[in-house]
Amino acid sequence: MNPPLHPSRRDLLRLAALGGLAGTALGPIALAPGPADAAGPSTFTPIRPPATPLAVRSPYLSTWLRADNLPGNWPTFWAGAVTAITGIVRVDGQPYVFMGAPSGGWPLATQSALVVTATRSTFTIVAGPVRLEVEFLSPSTRPTCGGSRCRCRTSP
Repeated sequence: MNPPLHPSRRDLLRLAALGGLAGTALGPIALAPGPADAAGPSTFTPIRPPATPLAVRSPYLSTWLRADNLPGNWPTFWAGAVTAITGIVRVDGQPYVFMGAPSGGWPLATQSALVVTATRSTFTIVAGPVRLEVEFLSPSTRPTCGGSRCRCRTSP
């Protein structure tokens, strides 16, 4: 079965709903038109991590990518359960999967780079003539003081 070349909004929402959290972990998505370079292997900066953090906030919100490429692989919860977050972009009428692995034979976009810092994971993905930068933020906040368990001291 071939996917429709022009999926309806309902088709895209149906695919997105498969993951329950579909799209809630996504940070800003920047569309940068530009020539699609010949897709070679993805580069990893500063290193290739064994798993890439996507949305990590607590033990209850912890989604990771346990693969090299965002397109074609499902993000997972830290314990291994698939979270099934899906991202599809339409470029010149052609849909491309840039995140996840939905069924239906959709063409996959090509990942060209991954940059991982202490709080961000940024994927550079090429879909036709468009380059996408998909960024995930795992915020780091200072603990608040107060209560009997607080170990910080404040001076009056």
